[in-house]
Amino acid sequence: MNTLTLSAAKVNFAYIPAINFAFQQNHVPVIREFTLQNQSDQNGTNVGIEITTEHDFADVWKYNIDFLSRGETYEFKSILLNVSSKYLAYLTERIASRITITINTEDDLVFQESYPVDLLAYDQWSGISLLPQMLACNPS
Repeated sequence: MNTLTLSAAKVNFAYIPAINFAFQQNHVPVIREFTLQNQSDQNGTNVGIEITTEHDFADVWKYNIDFLSRGETYEFKSILLNVSSKYLAYLTERIASRITITINTEDDLVFQESYPVDLLAYDQWSGISLLPQMLACNPS
């Protein structure tokens, strides 16, 4: 029985809001935190999670949770979103893109949300507010 519903799923998602070639080459994780909590009074089964990107700058990431008991929080310690170095290397200007999380239980949509992300040109810096130490890694 798949009873996890949209109103009963709580998602915490933290990510970096800008990605450039230097971040990708230095293995800076795009996704910082991702947790899914079943807030319903029922157990969830076959919970499928998919992370996709607009402009296909990264591979699709998929994961399946066989059983998520009521009240349980599933925390992902490390999600390695495989960002394309080729895509970032050929950017000549900033592009506004999106990361989308979709959560399903078999045929039911549980959660879907898109988060804005800027894809920066090869030689653009993300600024002092986001990992200022990466300035040394940017090409001149």
